[in-house]
Amino acid sequence: MTVLICITVSHITNQCDSQEQRNKMTVLTIAITSVDDIAGFVEGSNSFGKQAVLDMGCLHTQISQTIMGGEMVGMTGISFEWSDMDAAIAGSAAV
Repeated sequence: MTVLICITVSHITNQCDSQEQRNKMTVLTIAITSVDDIAGFVEGSNSFGKQAVLDMGCLHTQISQTIMGGEMVGMTGISFEWSDMDAAIAGSAAV
């Protein structure tokens, strides 16, 4: 089962060039799913997947796996940060 969650958050990063960019609101989309081969999934992400979503306009992406979480144990979350809602919708459709 895959669940897609869309959350608006305040984003502050050292990678931004100006104070205005550091204070701009961004949008996160998060996919939560079960991954059978986590090592292969991470390798694919590192070798081509991460760059592919960055090329689509994603500002940042991250993978995490739940270690202790009851019924969520073993589930993998993949987050994508976008500059605005339009980019999040277009990027999510492309992913």
